Amino acid sequence: MTLRYQAMQKAVEAGKQVAPTISIPSGMTQAQAESIELGKALDAARYAAQVPGTTKKDVFGPSGIVSTFTGITEGAGGQPGVGLGGVKNTYTDSDFTPSGDFAGKDKKPVGPSSEMQDAFAMLKDLFIQYNLEELLPAINELMVSGVGPAAATLALKTDPKYNKDAAGNAIGYARRFAGNEMRRKQGLNVLSEAEYLALENSYSETLTSFGLLDYFGPKGAERTQKMAEVIGANISAVEFSERVQTASNRVINTDKATRDSFKLIYGITDADLTRYFLDPKNNVNVLKEKVATAEIYGAAVAQGLAGSVEVSTELAKFGVDKQLARQGYSVIAEVLPDATKLSQIYEELPAYTQQTAEAEVFQGLASAQRTRQRLAQREIAEFSGSAGLSSNALTRQTGGQI
Repeated sequence: MTLRYQAMQKAVEAGKQVAPTISIPSGMTQAQAESIELGKALDAARYAAQVPGTTKKDVFGPSGIVSTFTGITEGAGGQPGVGLGGVKNTYTDSDFTPSGDFAGKDKKPVGPSSEMQDAFAMLKDLFIQYNLEELLPAINELMVSGVGPAAATLALKTDPKYNKDAAGNAIGYARRFAGNEMRRKQGLNVLSEAEYLALENSYSETLTSFGLLDYFGPKGAERTQKMAEVIGANISAVEFSERVQTASNRVINTDKATRDSFKLIYGITDADLTRYFLDPKNNVNVLKEKVATAEIYGAAVAQGLAGSVEVSTELAKFGVDKQLARQGYSVIAEVLPDATKLSQIYEELPAYTQQTAEAEVFQGLASAQRTRQRLAQREIAEFSGSAGLSSNALTRQTGGQI
């Protein structure tokens, strides 16, 4: 029961107390005189309310607006059922449809103006674009209550009534644009609805171009919630595209050695590869470094050599990429077998290991080069210039070539 309705009741009760004490004009019955007094009380309450609009059988202002009070046959206008505004102010159940809507053809309850209805129609269209059809009933409620479109928009965005459920979970606008709340908590600027939707569209376009349209799930709350986590982490459209490209081109759709190395080093399965790269918790530059590490590791394994996470990580930081790694480990694979044999033979000399070869080939260390040259020279001297093990691999210039 509304406060207006309660006020009307009190007014009528007051009229009933006064009615029996009034004088009855000539030619008028007691019932008619009492009805006039009751009508006056009713109209006074209406004038005091001054509330535009109507919600079915509610009580509003003085301009011929529907009253749910029944049993009053004459109003304060001096005629049966006529109020101070000159229109019928008392109605019975027959004046309403079974669902409670006003049915009288000659009765015109005051409601939102056509301009107001147009403004709220545009508001409805806007929220439909936001995929917030669930708020359409609330928009109707705000309109008929007399709230303007600007105030209604603010209420729909900020009022807990429309944004929190009984358990305190986000609903409505707050859930649809949850990424903005995450940004606000991190001290970031919130996005406008247009910016927010554009970012979602950009994410979708990027995923579609790489055959990953359903990565965030099907359309609906699940999809928008997962996108919200990315938006809330301040992942731009450019960075998002960069992450997807790195995952797709350099890991998922690359050579088996690189892909297997990445999964081995970081414990990632095929199903988790994309998720790993799109996880906002993983810095994009760190991800690129990890990919380079896996590429270097994979290049060594592809040549039958031992892969080392530590060495591969150092080489990645040194600027070695996949192409350089392939070229370098091809050279090392050619030199290392003979160098290993000579190191076993001439134990008094520093050994030339894979790590030594990597230092010479990729970093151009002179000390590593001298270690290889000493073995070659010792072999040449041992055989007095004969071919021996040094004829090809050990005498070639490897340092600084890569």
